[in-house]
Amino acid sequence: MNAFIKKADSAPSFFWALFFTAIFIRLLAAFFLPVIDPSEARYAEIARKLVEVNDWITLYHDYGMPFWAKPPLSTWLSSIGMLFFGINEFAARLPLFLISLGIVGLVYSFAKQRSPQTLPFLSSLILLTGPLFYIASATIMTDMPLIFGMTLSMVAFWNTVRGHNPRFWGYLFFVGQAIGLLSKGPLCFALTGFPLFVWVVSTRSIKETWKKFPWILGTCLMLAIAGPWYVLAELKTPGFLYYFIVGEHINRFLVKGWEGDLYGHAHSSPLGLIWLYWAGATFPWILWFIGFCFQKRGHWKSIFFEDKWRFYLLLWTFSPILFFTFSGNIIWTYVLPSIPAFSLLISEAVAHTISNKNKFKYVFYGSVLLAPLIMLGVVTYSLRVPETLNNQRRLVQHFMSTYKDSFLVYYCHNCYSAEFYSGRQVPLIREESELRQLLKRESVFVAMRKRKIDELPPDIRELLEKVQEYGSTTLFKKIK
Repeated sequence: MNAFIKKADSAPSFFWALFFTAIFIRLLAAFFLPVIDPSEARYAEIARKLVEVNDWITLYHDYGMPFWAKPPLSTWLSSIGMLFFGINEFAARLPLFLISLGIVGLVYSFAKQRSPQTLPFLSSLILLTGPLFYIASATIMTDMPLIFGMTLSMVAFWNTVRGHNPRFWGYLFFVGQAIGLLSKGPLCFALTGFPLFVWVVSTRSIKETWKKFPWILGTCLMLAIAGPWYVLAELKTPGFLYYFIVGEHINRFLVKGWEGDLYGHAHSSPLGLIWLYWAGATFPWILWFIGFCFQKRGHWKSIFFEDKWRFYLLLWTFSPILFFTFSGNIIWTYVLPSIPAFSLLISEAVAHTISNKNKFKYVFYGSVLLAPLIMLGVVTYSLRVPETLNNQRRLVQHFMSTYKDSFLVYYCHNCYSAEFYSGRQVPLIREESELRQLLKRESVFVAMRKRKIDELPPDIRELLEKVQEYGSTTLFKKIK
């Protein structure tokens, strides 16, 4: 090992200090920040409804309206947090944050097989401080359990093929797939299957792979874990399987601007946008990686393709990005499956090639220091200026404590945080006719986005008097 690596090995406390600082800041943000509309607040409200109605089979987008878009694992985790710590944002986020730390732990243990000292420190730090993973790590959504299941499967596959306790890891591979099925559905097969298939074929490991995996018993184990919920969900609400498999797994990705979404709208995106999302998700480490690849441009084959470990990480990193390159409906979280592998790839490159005389070491040092500063800046800004976030916590809590005998209604589409913070006491209405009918009541308050008031007919606007602005939302009172 060169001087840089020896220095890093002798001072792991520097990496651990950054690591635990990052954890502390993220937990602080998870405790203080409100749930954000629309996505996080929607999943938080779905979890709150689960606790209220005590139905662990069918998730509900609204009372009486099943939520078929996602499997239940992340909602189960958030609901369990609420059962233990009450109905609040931190309780809903904490189990998912623990899952994200489990992913970091898997990456740490995986890297330790390669190098007992440097790689675990670097890999864990790079993974945790990447902007997208850091934000998503304690955000209420379905991605963290999926990434955990996929990472578990990828680590288990490597250990099984390489002969590291293959019986144990062989079964864990299928456990990871079951977790993926309960997190996002059959998408997990594609995200893990494509890179593994290419690696097995390219390294001529087909026979070896076939012999070492418990394919029949492992598949039975996977189905035993994930299958019962799918069967019960279809029996309880017929039509779920068709919508979930065909709509959410085929039409969503292949039909641009898909209009069959029951719970929102499809995200029509230019083809290839996923690469820009990936660049943002891996900043600032992507800068170092680009510089490294440019410097080693004449040695890519020996570095990335002839070494089975690095080739495995390369496929794991870029397969999800390639998979979504030609999708017409994507969001920024779709790059998350590649982040654990990318952190391993970066740390591998650092640990084996950088030296004190290498000019790219300064880019690496800058990345190590810049990432926590970015995190701290974003969290601090969000804590100081909560109105910049898309949420209704302050408005709802202020109204419920000030106007106890009045009635509040939201005239908007995606103000799920209002439902969450009011315990569904604040209804959401979307039609002008509903608003007109509600304004016949006494002591009515209406909350809406600022632009909404200008879209209302004059006779309704004349009935409303502005009370106060809360960020992007304005509270109106009905004039008697």
